Amino acid sequence: MDTDSCVPAFKHDPLPSARFIRVIKLLPSARRDAPIRCTIEPVHLDSTRRKGRAHSYEALSYVWGSPVGTLPILCNGRRLLVTPNCRDALNALRRKSRTRVLWIDAICIDQTEEGTEERNEQVKLMGEVYQRCRRVIIWLGQPQTKDMDRVFYLLSCIARLNRMALMWPWLDPVCQRLKGYLNRPILEPGSTMKNGASAMAALRSKELARWLIDFWADPDYGDEEDENYSDEAVVSAYPIYRAHELEFLASISRHSASLLHDKVYGMYALLAIMGLDLPSPDYARPLEEVFADTTKSWIKKRKTLAIILTATRPGGDPGTYPSWTPAWAENVMPWARLPDETGCCFFTYSLDSTGYRASRDATAHIAPPEAHNEAASLRRLGVRGKCLGLVSRSCSSSTTGGFEVHAYPEYFGAFTNAFREWCDWVAGLGSYPTGESPLVAFYRTVTFHRHTRWNKQDHFRSDFELFFDIMRYPHCQRVDPRSIQANAAPASNVVLGYMKYIRSLDASDPLRRLDVVHQRLALLANYAFFFVDSGHMGIAYHIARPGDEVWLLAGSHCPVILRRHDDEEHKQYYRFVAPAFVDGVMDGEAWPADETLLQDIVLV
Repeated sequence: MDTDSCVPAFKHDPLPSARFIRVIKLLPSARRDAPIRCTIEPVHLDSTRRKGRAHSYEALSYVWGSPVGTLPILCNGRRLLVTPNCRDALNALRRKSRTRVLWIDAICIDQTEEGTEERNEQVKLMGEVYQRCRRVIIWLGQPQTKDMDRVFYLLSCIARLNRMALMWPWLDPVCQRLKGYLNRPILEPGSTMKNGASAMAALRSKELARWLIDFWADPDYGDEEDENYSDEAVVSAYPIYRAHELEFLASISRHSASLLHDKVYGMYALLAIMGLDLPSPDYARPLEEVFADTTKSWIKKRKTLAIILTATRPGGDPGTYPSWTPAWAENVMPWARLPDETGCCFFTYSLDSTGYRASRDATAHIAPPEAHNEAASLRRLGVRGKCLGLVSRSCSSSTTGGFEVHAYPEYFGAFTNAFREWCDWVAGLGSYPTGESPLVAFYRTVTFHRHTRWNKQDHFRSDFELFFDIMRYPHCQRVDPRSIQANAAPASNVVLGYMKYIRSLDASDPLRRLDVVHQRLALLANYAFFFVDSGHMGIAYHIARPGDEVWLLAGSHCPVILRRHDDEEHKQYYRFVAPAFVDGVMDGEAWPADETLLQDIVLV
C-alpha cells in the first residue's frame, strides 16, 4: 500500500472564514482493496443549501471507536490517519466509477491540538451541517455476528410486506404496527456521539425506519435530495418531543464520546432548538463548567429544577463535578433497564408524567453569581426551599446493581429480606402524620402512588395487603403461619420457600398473583425505604442514608435528598443525593403558603 510512512503527513489549511466548512471527494475505485484516496477542499456553507449546487454533500455519522486514527488514507496525496471504523465506512461508501462528496467530522475538522480554536467554531455549525446536507449516512460498522444481517433482513421483509399491502389491504395494519414500533424517537444505548452526528440523527430518527423500509421498496430512494428535511420542518417537529426532553437530556450519559466535551457540544444543535442560551463551545474550558452552564441554561429557560433529578450518581460520589449536574460523564445505563440503576427512573420519565406537585407551582429561581467569587459560582447553584427533616433510618437490599449482579434466587432473596424489614417497621407504627393507616401510606410509597399503574388494577392493592401479611411471618394475621411453613419449598428461609411455592402454582390460582406483586416490588431492589424524623415515610435511591436532609425546593415537583457539604464554613452548602417520594407531601401539603419563609441554600 502506498500510504506508508514515507508519504508526507496531511495538515489542514486554515479555513477562509467562520462560515466555511471542508468536504472531501472520495475518489472511485473498482478494486475493494485499493488504497483509499480523497481530496479535501473548503466550501462556503451557504453554497451547499439547495440541490444542484456544486458542493452538495452527504454527511457521515458513525462510531469513532478508537479516539485516534491508526490507519492511513491518502488525502490530497498526503498521509492522513483515520480510525478503523472510518476507514471501513469509506471503503464501503466508495463507488466504482463516480466521485462521492462527503462531510466527515474526523477528517473535515482539524482534530489536532492546534485545531482547538477551529473546532470551537465548527461545532457551532454542526446543526446546519447536518440540516443542509443532501442526506445523512449512518454507518453502523462491520457486522461482528449475523445479528446485524438479521436486522436488515427483517427490515427488507417489512418492505416487501409494505409493497404487498398495496395489493392486499388486509396486510396494511400489520405493516403500520411494525413501522410504528420502529419509528420511536430514541437514541440507542452505546452509540457514540461526536460533534452533533447522533444529535441530528435523533432529529431524523422518527423517519429512519421509514427510510430503511422505503430503501428496500425502492433501491433508488434517497439518490435525490429529500425536501422534507428543511430547517423549518425540524424546528416545527420539536414540540412532539418536548414532553420527553428530560429523557433525552438524561440519555446523554449513556453515550460515549471521544472528547467528553462533545457529550454537550455534540448536542448544541438540539439544545438551540430547545431555546437554551448557551456560551460558544470552548474545548479549553473545564468540563465541570460546561456541564454546569448547560444545566443552568435549561433551568433558566424552563423555570424548573427537574433536570437536577437526573443527577443521581450510581456510586454516590460526583467526583469533581457539581453534584447537581446530570451524570453526563458517566455511562449510566438506560432508564428502560430495571431494576433502576439511575435513581431517577420513577421521577423523571418526562416533564409532566408524574403529576407530583410537592412545591405546588413554585418556579425555580437561580441566585446570581457571587460578585467576589464568580469563578467558584459557576459550579454552584443557589436555590430556595424548605427542609422537611432528617432521614432518621433507612434500609435497602444488601445487593444493588443490575440483574447481571445477582443470580435470580439471590437477587430476590436479598430484596425480600430487606422488604420484610420495611414491613416490620410499618407494622410497628401506631399512627401516621396524615391520619391514615400506615399500611395505606406504605402502599402508596412503594408504588409511587400516581406514577405507577399498578394501583389502578382492581386486585393489586388487596394482593399487596396479603403479600404484606405473608412478609410479616411468623406474625401473620391473615394467613396461618403453619400453612406457610407447611407449603414452603426448600430455600434459605421459610418466606422465600413459600414464595417459591406460590411461583409453582397454576396461573389460574389467585395466590399466583402474589408472585406478580413480588416481581414488581423487586424492581425497587436498588432503592432504600426510609423515615424522616417528622414521621413521614419515603423511598429514594439506596445511596440515601441516615443524617441526610429531605428538602422541598422551589421548582422541583418532588422532594430531594441533600447532604451537607463537608466545608464547615458554609453551613448552607449541600450536595445533591437523589430525588425521593415522601408520602403525605407530594401534592404540596407541606409547602408554605408564605414563600418568604423559604430558606436560601447552595448546591455544590
